[in-house]
Amino acid sequence: MVEHLTAQNLFVLKMPDGEAKLVYRMTSPTVMEIVSTFVPSAARGRGTAAKLTEAALSYARDHGLQIIPTCWYVGGYIDKHPEFAVLLEPSQGIKPDRTGASCEIW
Repeated sequence: MVEHLTAQNLFVLKMPDGEAKLVYRMTSPTVMEIVSTFVPSAARGRGTAAKLTEAALSYARDHGLQIIPTCWYVGGYIDKHPEFAVLLEPSQGIKPDRTGASCEIW
């Protein structure tokens, strides 16, 4: 189950292989910039990042927030799940940097 740690701007999924995380920052009271996702290497390829991303996007939708998907993974997820495209912040969210250069991978 994905846990949302609002004070830390973090979505976490605890697993036997470690913690998977999605980190965001609020650039305004209504805009959430998702800056990174991390899944322990032993847990990759099982849909863990997708679970984190869906939790974050659902939270944004439920709270009337717009999204800037700085992290390339989140941008790609939105491309594959166009129902979340309505959340994209109009000036910065439509054409995010998908090169990975701006996504903090750790």
